[in-house]
Amino acid sequence: MTKMNRSANEHHRFVVAQTVTSPSDDLLAEALGCPIEESSVRRELAAIDPDILLFDGFDSAIIGTIYRCGQPVLAAYDYDRCIAELVTRDGMTAEEAEEHMTYNVEGGWVGDRTPCVVHRLGSGDGT
Repeated sequence: MTKMNRSANEHHRFVVAQTVTSPSDDLLAEALGCPIEESSVRRELAAIDPDILLFDGFDSAIIGTIYRCGQPVLAAYDYDRCIAELVTRDGMTAEEAEEHMTYNVEGGWVGDRTPCVVHRLGSGDGT
């Protein structure tokens, strides 16, 4: 994986897949220094499947769920919204945000419940 060029004093925000209703969320959030705020989207997803996994820090990019026959329900994220979140929240350039998404979010596999990222046709991201 490519390491992002960042100044030494800039805090790096980790992207972590988390179970919506996991009792260890608070401990994990405290350890990472990334408080998890339960959003209405998280509550709605927990009602669909209490074991669904989510990327931390991208609730605003959730566009729905993916259903596949005989497979667990997956959270679906909009790629362009994720990029916008990284640029706005973390101050990354568009290029840095795309690299971060490719290697740290889309490139992460945490099992059959790993969330998916949707690239809209015609969005210009090359996919």
